[in-house]
Amino acid sequence: MSSNKATVSFKNDWGEDLNYITIRHRRGNDSDTETEATRHNVDAHKLIENFLEFEHDSSRDYWWIDFTTNDAKNYVIKGNFYCSIEDSDNGKVCLRIDKSTMSLYVEFPSSSNCKVSIYEFK
Repeated sequence: MSSNKATVSFKNDWGEDLNYITIRHRRGNDSDTETEATRHNVDAHKLIENFLEFEHDSSRDYWWIDFTTNDAKNYVIKGNFYCSIEDSDNGKVCLRIDKSTMSLYVEFPSSSNCKVSIYEFK
């Protein structure tokens, strides 16, 4: 099965600076296809282009994030959350965190967007 390259942008709409954020992508249930990137000192409302590159195919795209705010609160999403990119998205996806809704939004230029709850990890 052939795969296509894609890039993830990240938007910090949490309303405060982040100490760090890690984004992980996995194709299907194959741990050998995981790609992960971490950034430190992410300002509030900042958009980071090309945060992560990954390959996609017709498998489900699984996402996971882990971030800590400057006041040392750690947040994650549930495991095995999937939201799949389509060919019509031309290899573009934006992940956005929003504190007012406590959600991670997976946003595509063409196909359907998804969201999942963010919770504090203690």
